[in-house]
Amino acid sequence: MSKAEKPVVARLKLKGETFEALCHSHKVRDFKEGKCKLEDVLVDSDNVYKHSHKGERWAAKDLEAAFETSNLREILQRIVEKGTSQVTTDEVREDIEKKRREVVHYLSTKYVDGKTGKPHPASRIESALDMIKGLQIDPKRSAQDISNDILRKVIDTGLSMKKLEIEGTISVAHSLQGATQGVLHKLCTVKGLSHNSDGAHFAIGVNPGDLDHLLKEMAKVTKGEFSFDLPDHGPPASKAATEGGGKKGGGKKKG
Repeated sequence: MSKAEKPVVARLKLKGETFEALCHSHKVRDFKEGKCKLEDVLVDSDNVYKHSHKGERWAAKDLEAAFETSNLREILQRIVEKGTSQVTTDEVREDIEKKRREVVHYLSTKYVDGKTGKPHPASRIESALDMIKGLQIDPKRSAQDISNDILRKVIDTGLSMKKLEIEGTISVAHSLQGATQGVLHKLCTVKGLSHNSDGAHFAIGVNPGDLDHLLKEMAKVTKGEFSFDLPDHGPPASKAATEGGGKKGGGKKKG
């Protein structure tokens, strides 16, 4: 560890007490992701601390009573694996950049240019994000949630954004309505619901990239007993087979 580098503390609370291990910055996350060995993480492999900033160490007998083992390496590994650790400024910056890339990808795949109907290049969306004053990316939130929150601001930069969707109708028996709703609200936009003697009919909008996944999930939850109708493309487009069907276009496929 260089002189400029300060160790980070991995901290585990157990049986009302706190146990600390001194670690190299950037290494705790790598260890938890299986990218390095415990020996690469630990600054001090000989001690477990009560208060590392004070230099107070736990006695071996107390560690054994708390962890039910006298193996110091196992104890330190458990602290690093199960405990919480400080996050460095560089790690926070990396997380924000990664989440920003996810947001750009989400916007470029879920929306198109409303004027041309073509996808926006990632670089164009990047430029739009750069124009948003005070934009803050929370790395703990999903790219979808962030994108939904900032969409209006992206449009205000002058970028035309139209949601890329295939519109159609999912139909199921009345008895399957409850199970179907959960899948649909998770994977697409539900725009309406109607009923008749045949069953429940959901008007939906789904991104083309999500369609196959949607049909497979519908096949699982309904055991193939559903249909997906594309009004602009003739008769019902698909009825997924029990073994995971779900095809676009064409006629009705029975399970």
